[in-house]
Amino acid sequence: FCNVFRIRRRYELIWAACFIGNFIVHLSLAGDGMPSVLAVALTQLPITVFFIWKEIRSERYHGIGSRRINPDLPSYLSGEIP
Repeated sequence: FCNVFRIRRRYELIWAACFIGNFIVHLSLAGDGMPSVLAVALTQLPITVFFIWKEIRSERYHGIGSRRINPDLPSYLSGEIP
């Protein structure tokens, strides 16, 4: 999702750390078996949606649908917004 929505690197790393932590928690709760992929995905979904929402609301956003969503896109692309 990071390349489609152009999530900044810091958010991507936080998301990945949350995913790993989420999997470890589910692994420890599963006991001897493997954790449910659906449970891990559903737990990670709010975190994913939060980071996508946060990035889309940014003046730096230049991912999918950015021409419609981000009125500051020309300023960002011309280098006026760091």
